[in-house]
Amino acid sequence: MELNIKRTAKVIGEISLKDLGSYGSFIFYIVIAALFLLIGDYTIFYTLIVSLAAVTAVVMFFRLSYNKPRPGMKKRRYNLIYEAVDNSSFPSIHAARSVMISIAIYAKAPATFPLLALMVLAVCASRIYFRRHDIIDIFAGLILGFILGFLFFL
Repeated sequence: MELNIKRTAKVIGEISLKDLGSYGSFIFYIVIAALFLLIGDYTIFYTLIVSLAAVTAVVMFFRLSYNKPRPGMKKRRYNLIYEAVDNSSFPSIHAARSVMISIAIYAKAPATFPLLALMVLAVCASRIYFRRHDIIDIFAGLILGFILGFLFFL
């Protein structure tokens, strides 16, 4: 068996980038909310849940109004609302959620800012690298995340 170091490094890098991208996922957001619930910070817990519903509603509105296909895909009509929302890329909900969760954590622990900023950048890089979004989708998601994050957490 021949070890291809370059190929192995690429695969490890891709797996790591994909894992870092989960920082902007729905599940991660719920886990963070649950942690705040467990430590007894009910205000942040409820705010996280309401803000998650808000960002989801705003993104669904944009994706249903402006059906922008993901990079490399052609625009088409979908029979189910879920398909239309899932296959549209504008704006990036992962970018928005990663910013919002970072602002929520920053509001409680400002010293974490450098790590939070790196995590947001990793999410954005992951979404572009895996061709789920282009730069416009990412910037729109970041702007949405900052607006909602400031409204809900600061």
